[in-house]
Amino acid sequence: MLPLVVGDEWIDSIRASLPELPDPRRDRFVRDYGIPAYDAEVLTARKDLADYYEGRCVRIRTPRRSATG
Repeated sequence: MLPLVVGDEWIDSIRASLPELPDPRRDRFVRDYGIPAYDAEVLTARKDLADYYEGRCVRIRTPRRSATG
């Protein structure tokens, strides 16, 4: 049986194509957008909701208002 050799470039390309996981995304929302951890937890519970919120943050200057109304 021949060994399977996987190059670092291929691993890096696969890693770059993976979506951001909920926990790191939650932490980033708290850090980058200044929202409370609870709000970030609710937003990242569903990918579609987190994507929507992040899309709104791109368009406005006060991301906190998007999370609370």
